[in-house]
Amino acid sequence: MQLDFAYILAAGKGTRMGEIGKVIPKPLWPIYEKSLLELQVAWCVELGIKKIYLNAHYLSHVLEHEVQKIKALYPAEIIILFEDPLLDSGGCLHNLAAQEGVSYCGKLLLINSDQFFFFDKSHFEKAFQMLVTNQVATVLFGLPVQKTEAYNETVVNENSELVEIRKTNGTYDFITYSGLGLIDLSRLKPIKGISRFFESVADYKSEKVLFVTPTHFEYWDFGTLSLYVQNIKKIHQISRETKSNFIQFLIRNKALIVEKLSDQGYQSFLNKNSIDLKHGNRFNTDIISYDDIEQKI
Repeated sequence: MQLDFAYILAAGKGTRMGEIGKVIPKPLWPIYEKSLLELQVAWCVELGIKKIYLNAHYLSHVLEHEVQKIKALYPAEIIILFEDPLLDSGGCLHNLAAQEGVSYCGKLLLINSDQFFFFDKSHFEKAFQMLVTNQVATVLFGLPVQKTEAYNETVVNENSELVEIRKTNGTYDFITYSGLGLIDLSRLKPIKGISRFFESVADYKSEKVLFVTPTHFEYWDFGTLSLYVQNIKKIHQISRETKSNFIQFLIRNKALIVEKLSDQGYQSFLNKNSIDLKHGNRFNTDIISYDDIEQKI
């Protein structure tokens, strides 16, 4: 499997992240020692991707400052695409595809900056082969969710083709789009301006869009304030479990230093007084109780 690019979606306004979301872009929120954005870059590098794009809009100058530091740490080219106005989930991909050096060529991994979807890498190989063999523009990764979740259902037929996106009635578990996908840029029909993902990229109503849905996986969503707090606590609770691929990833990339864990919390985490609101999050060495996290942020 050879992916030419990764594209990290990072242009959101952070409206679901409370007051600090107004001054610190969501991709720069920390998972202990590293930002969400740096960890996404680290994951791309582990997958062997050498060229990484991300889009930026809200507080883009803060994001750019952080990217300059990240560039020095990883063996990958990182390029920011500034959007004004926001191009939506489809228009941003066409904006990338039209860039010099891309020109609607190559195969791309699409990633949301605030979510991590971990599963056996054989599913990546399967998705890549489906992309090539079926000569389609998109192969997306489905996420099994419980009936109580407030996502749209993505209905797939026996040939793994997306046939419908709909609201559920809350009576059954279902599959939703995870936000992770493979895109063959050469098979997109070029357009300019604002457009939605399922209209201009994965237009299942007129083109074949395929799904791969792992059955064994870890999905970590940091996209809202409540989910962020919940999952930071969960990381601490299971941090000594070696079976978690995500925890091992955090340890491997020095985002989680096991020696800093204690029953009370974690050293140098989310002290409000140590956050640099101009350039992003900074830390000091205080131990903070997890019961205080929501008040701190």
